[in-house]
Amino acid sequence: MGLGTVVALLLGTCSNALMTWNSLRERQINFAVLRALGTEPLLVTQMLAWEQGLIYLLALPIGITFGLLLTLTLIPNLIISSTPVAGTLGNLSGVEYNLLQHTLPVRVQPPLSLVFTLLALVGIAILSVYLIARSSRRTILAQTIRLSQD
Repeated sequence: MGLGTVVALLLGTCSNALMTWNSLRERQINFAVLRALGTEPLLVTQMLAWEQGLIYLLALPIGITFGLLLTLTLIPNLIISSTPVAGTLGNLSGVEYNLLQHTLPVRVQPPLSLVFTLLALVGIAILSVYLIARSSRRTILAQTIRLSQD
């Protein structure tokens, strides 16, 4: 697996974690109001974890489906090789070789390390949802609503 694939997967994972963190920061006052109205901190945490988990559970199959679709449709069109000079295919003209090249099926074999990387990134996403949900329980109610600054 190439360095570009690893970097793209890490950047995607980091951006998802930052978007979740930003969502928590923007709605921190809403969570504090819910807690002030009597909602248990555990319920607020479960609500946030359920919301983010649902987003990840929907985004993962959609991303895998589109990735496979793009891989299977684009890779056969990107394969370009020159006409061999010697050997059994050396007697073919350039047009015949090009037709033969496009009639033979292309096998796409993803490396096993890609599966392990995907599983590791899913684990990182679960850990980030847990840590962000846990940090939502640690907010100080009076400080968030700013009652002490009156």
